Parts: sequence; C-alpha cells; structure tokens
Amino acid sequence: MYRPYMASTLLILFLGMTATTLEASNQSSATIVYDVGLREFHCWFEGDLTAPARTHPCDTSVGWHPMTGDLYFVRGEAVNILLVNAVAQDLFGLEVKADDLAEPATPISGALTELPKLLPIPPAPTVIPGPGTAFISGSSPIKPTGMYRLLSTAENKDFRSWVQSTLVNPLSAKEVLDFGSIDIKRAIEQLSGVAQLTDEVTAFQARVVAIQAPTTTAQLVDRVRTLSILLNSEAAFRDRLTATGVVASGKIVNDATTQLRSVPLRRALAIDSSDFLKFTSGFAVAFPSASRYGRIAAITISPDKNNFELRTGYSKDADGNPAEDMHDFLQTVTAAAIRPLTNDALKRLQNNLSSLSDMWEDVEVSQRRRQELEAASKDIEAQTAILQLQRDLNQLAGTTIAKAAELNNAGRTVALDTDLQILPVGQWFSSKTITVNLKQGQRVALFDIGGGQCFYSGFGDWR
Repeated sequence: MYRPYMASTLLILFLGMTATTLEASNQSSATIVYDVGLREFHCWFEGDLTAPARTHPCDTSVGWHPMTGDLYFVRGEAVNILLVNAVAQDLFGLEVKADDLAEPATPISGALTELPKLLPIPPAPTVIPGPGTAFISGSSPIKPTGMYRLLSTAENKDFRSWVQSTLVNPLSAKEVLDFGSIDIKRAIEQLSGVAQLTDEVTAFQARVVAIQAPTTTAQLVDRVRTLSILLNSEAAFRDRLTATGVVASGKIVNDATTQLRSVPLRRALAIDSSDFLKFTSGFAVAFPSASRYGRIAAITISPDKNNFELRTGYSKDADGNPAEDMHDFLQTVTAAAIRPLTNDALKRLQNNLSSLSDMWEDVEVSQRRRQELEAASKDIEAQTAILQLQRDLNQLAGTTIAKAAELNNAGRTVALDTDLQILPVGQWFSSKTITVNLKQGQRVALFDIGGGQCFYSGFGDWR
C-alpha cells in the first residue's frame, strides 16, 4: 500500500544532436544525480559511472558536471538517474514521454517493490476475557454440624429460620443454579491440550525475537518477509484456537471464574462442603425415611439427665436396629447440649428434628449442590494452563508489535542499497525531446501497529 506521491520533479532532455555540438560526448551512457532530500537534479556524468564518481556525487574533480537548463545526449545513449540521500522507505516512479508518446510508468526501487502491503498487527487473541481474572475460592466458616447444638438449644422457629437461611437459601440462589448449568467438564476437556499450545506460542516468541534489526535495504526486505510469514502463522494459530474450541472453552472458564467471585456464590462456598456431607450422612443413618418420625418420638433422657437415648422397648422398626443406627448421632447431640438435660431440651430436640425432617428434601438437595459446587470450583482453579496461554499470547503480541515498529523505523532510516540507487530512464535511437517526470513519495509503514494493542489483561496477580 502506498501513499500518493508527495513530490514531482521535471527534467527535459534533448536526444539526437550531432556529436560535435553535444555538451556530452558520444559515450554509451550518462548519469544524472537526483538529491532525494532537496528534491532536485544536481549534476550529470558522462560515460560509465566510475567508483570515485559513485562515492563522490557532483564532485567536479571526478568528472561530474553541473546541471544546465537543457541537456543534449547522443542518440542511443542510455540515460540513468542516480539517487542520493535515499532511504529504504522512499519510492520513486519515472514518467517518461518522448514526442508526446508516453512510456510505461516504471516504479523504481528494485526489490523494495516486492515488500508486502500494509500488514496490521492484531492484539493477542483473548482466550480468557479480563481484566483482572483471578481464581478465588471463598473461606468456609459455616459448619452445618453446628446444628447438633441448635437441635437442643434453639427454639423451633429460630432453628427452622437458621436452616433455611444458612443452608437452603444460599444454595438455591439463581446464581448458583445458573452456575450449575455451565458445562464446565466439557470445557475442561477441550482445554486438555493447552500446554502444547503454550509451547507453540513460546516458539513463535523465540522466532520473533530472533529477527535482527536490518542495516541494509536487502536485509530489511528479508526480515520484513520473515515477520510477514510469522504474522500469517500467528493468524493461522489464532484461527485454530477458535476452531478447536479453545477460545469458547476459555470463555466458559472465565465466566465460571467470574461467577465464583460473585456474592451469592461466595455465600454458597462459605458453607463447609465436607462438614455438610458429614451431617447429612449422620442424619440419614439415624433417621431413615420410613421410620424417621417414629424414631424421633422414641428419644428420651437417661435417668441421670446426662444423655439422650431411646426409650426402653424401642429396639426394632421397619428400617432395622434403631439403637445401633442412632447411637453416634445421639451421642453427638448430647455432647453439644447443655447439661443436665431437661424436658424442655428434649422437647426442643424432638420439635427441631421433626422440622428438619419436614425440610430434609431441600437440605439434601442443597448438600448435593454444595458438593457439586466444590468439585467445579476445584476443577476451575486447576485450569492454570489456559491463563498461562493468555499471558504468553499477550507477551507475543507485545513482542511482535515492538519488532514491527523496529522494522518500520528501519524503513525510514536505512539507506537505500547501492544497487537500487540507479533509475534507468531509457535509450532512444532517433531524435526525441525527452520529458522525464520523477515522482517521489514514501511507502506507508510496513506494519500497522496503530490498530494492534500490546495489552496485559491484569492476570499477573493470579491466586
């Protein structure tokens, strides 16, 4: 992609005079110097350009002549233009007319015309949307086994309220239910090869870093091509991330991580999962569904007022041996109770156990949700590889942009190679008035680094 030419310099040559009237002798070639910085023709040289003349343009001591209003050259003499003070990014075009017959426009700069068009440098693909993604798990201060004490000490309405607000409601929140609908396992399966992808990004990074700063136009062309090939490879890699589901799966992991940081999820995570399982397992053994209320009614206080126990004669029911099933549960309730035990404590225990039985289906559902939430949370926290991939992609984008900027700058500062500084104007074998219009401009930046952003999405403080 080129900018419009910014300057145009006109030169008129007369071709076809006899040798005795020429300012230039009948040499086979002639060279005219054009100063790129000043945008003007300075001097001319007759014959093949010698080494001293090439290194000391416009020095009269080595055969250069000052420019005059008109120049006359021998028919068949090849005319060239020598560029001085040109850099790699400069572009030149010759518009040549002979007797009003236009010659084809010839863009000059040799291999530079083969440089790629403007190449945008995109930002790193986002496999984990940010900013500030961090894996955070909540503390677990709420222990459901605290109910053992409440069973014999709390009034029934207070007990029901505690169970509902502490164990059931947090795990019935819409955010918890939405989280449970996320297909985390499938996303994690699709991210199983992320470590290998990270290795590929590391290899890209090494190849970009290996591109050295050019010091010649030829090196600039070669290294621009190298970076262009790498950009194509990086683009194919980004497409593969999308096609293989890495980007989509990374978004799922990010969404789940974001939800885990929400207040409703943190409230649910604050319930100790293993402690919840311990209590529900103990209750289910002590009070099977078929004989649950019968066993509750059979609880009494020992004669010494120190233990809750089964009344005499209640030794069997439809679910087996109640004394054996209830032993551990009643011992735990007794240990948490205030002693000596009273009839009021027994009444509270039976009322609260009956209320818990009424709510038991909701409590069990909450326990299962908490267990699933625990497993999903641990699975997500284990997905550090996808976060490392995102960090490496961001670094690769930054390195690529820096390298592109380096090459753009080289195009503005590296001198045009010697073999590219000669612009052949043409050669004619009949009398002509030659009008040479030299158009001078500059190539736009080889790489577009304005659209690309080297960003770090705030993942450096992962926990």
